[in-house]
Amino acid sequence: MVTRRKSFVYGQLDVDSIICRLTQQEHWKHTLDVTEHEIKMVCTLARQIFLQQPMLLELNAPLKIAGLFLALK
Repeated sequence: MVTRRKSFVYGQLDVDSIICRLTQQEHWKHTLDVTEHEIKMVCTLARQIFLQQPMLLELNAPLKIAGLFLALK
């Protein structure tokens, strides 16, 4: 039995609908049916999700990276 996840809607943005439109094969031959606003909203939403992840570090330059560097011949 396949369990489908619930469709994700963020405000007025239906992310699943946008993904379906982007992944349909016939759209690659013509222009995509996705607005600039939808693309910007998906990018903003993705950024918010990535920033909520505990493994993501917000670092400021300059960085000093210390470690063992081995020369491979």
